[in-house]
Amino acid sequence: MNKNFFIFFIVNLFVIFSYGSYRCDNPEFKDILEDEIGIFDLDGWSISHLLFYMLIGYLFPHKNYILLAFIFGILWELIEYYNEKFTPKLFGGCKKLKTDKNEDDNWWYSKPTDILMNALGLIIGFHLWKHKKI
Repeated sequence: MNKNFFIFFIVNLFVIFSYGSYRCDNPEFKDILEDEIGIFDLDGWSISHLLFYMLIGYLFPHKNYILLAFIFGILWELIEYYNEKFTPKLFGGCKKLKTDKNEDDNWWYSKPTDILMNALGLIIGFHLWKHKKI
């Protein structure tokens, strides 16, 4: 296994947790990624899923990496779902955030469309790699 594959996911988690920490420290901050695109249940977070998984599909086009990335995405959504629905909160609980979709103190929320965006990103990334001109 290529260690860079895992490093991409670790860095991604670091960025997400850092962003969450910033949001908790600044409850009036408007999360621009929550702005809806207007179709289905898509928002800026959906686009971030698409772009991240497109990069993974392009940089790690082997079927084992693509399958593992897809499984990681499903596991992440399950963790978000658990954290959103049940207490105690695993992470993300903080002072009242006045700009969140959720009415409680938790800024995490799961969406089935995120799994679809992950899959679409992996497919697009793989096809971009497969048809590159270099």
